[in-house]
Amino acid sequence: RSSATKNILGPVKAALTLYLADDDVGAILGRKGQNLTDIQQSARVMIKISDRSKMDPDMNEREVTISGTYGAVKLAEAMIAEKLSQSRARMSNRHDDDLDMHEEEDVHM
Repeated sequence: RSSATKNILGPVKAALTLYLADDDVGAILGRKGQNLTDIQQSARVMIKISDRSKMDPDMNEREVTISGTYGAVKLAEAMIAEKLSQSRARMSNRHDDDLDMHEEEDVHM
């Protein structure tokens, strides 16, 4: 049933706006914007990210708008979710490594 829906909506123009933490935007951008470029080219979408200057300081979120065909937008959304998942896993591992180092330091003192 969902594949029938995808076929009907596939060519329909769509836009999706995500509100992501400023730190998460870095994972989407990647080094020198490479992740962003890869996602835009692979999914054939346009992604616009609001400037930090327009960010609500209380929320610390930036607006990320994906536009293209419905199918392309859904693909880009999945690619972004994967990048965020990878980034958060790396951050978690770094945090665990930092904790391990602090525990070792405590043991040696």
